[in-house]
Amino acid sequence: MKVTKIIISILLAAAALFVGYLSIDSVLTPIQFEETKAEREAKIQERLLDLRTAVNEYKIVNGCYTDNLDSLVYFLKNTPKREIYKEGSLSEDQMKRKLTEDSIAKTLYKARLEVLKKNPELEKVSLDSLYTYVWQEDIVIKDSLVGFRRDTLESNMIQALYGGKYTEKTIDEIKFIPYGKDNAKFAVEVDNEYTTSTIAMPLIQISAHYNDYLYDLDAQELVNLIDKVEKLNEEKLAKDPFAEPNFAGTKIGSLYGPNNNAGNWE
Repeated sequence: MKVTKIIISILLAAAALFVGYLSIDSVLTPIQFEETKAEREAKIQERLLDLRTAVNEYKIVNGCYTDNLDSLVYFLKNTPKREIYKEGSLSEDQMKRKLTEDSIAKTLYKARLEVLKKNPELEKVSLDSLYTYVWQEDIVIKDSLVGFRRDTLESNMIQALYGGKYTEKTIDEIKFIPYGKDNAKFAVEVDNEYTTSTIAMPLIQISAHYNDYLYDLDAQELVNLIDKVEKLNEEKLAKDPFAEPNFAGTKIGSLYGPNNNAGNWE
């Protein structure tokens, strides 16, 4: 009888410990889930902002977006970054004479060609030195453009956009979701035909779903998180069937209308 009581006491103590463990775990699991989610999303948001920089540059050069991340990386590796270097501003008198930025650039370019035609050896000098000759040309003096410069300068695209953050060897990283399952890539959707009432406005959305980067965390917490978004969307769309649904994950941009490619956390 005494042995039985001891065994019962041990079993009750073990059960109490187990219940206590379950209680603590039920509190800690959601906290740990949220902490890990926040940590991972910080990295994903950073990567998405880098992608935003890239796709915006692609659109400036090509007039549209691409939904192919390999094509985007090829663009970054093989396209120079072109920037206009300007010195000198138009005076009121020059504007009255119908001078424009376009006409200035054409006049200076024509003068450069004339200088190099007369002095081929100047091909090797710096632009600073070359302009001392350009400013002596009659067409430049006539339009009062002495001291003006309009140059298209080229530099490495990756270096220009990201400094030392990426190199040609590492820029491929930009395609992949941090913490993604099986090297999952970001999903990209574009609508290059979208127009407002007045102008064409290509749209893009780049996203990472919760399933892509939270797959290895507590399964029930992940189900609850996605279910919460779906229920919010049911309520939202019941009020406005044309509203943009909330996204179950992290994304930039939208296919519902222009938003400056903002992130859904911004």
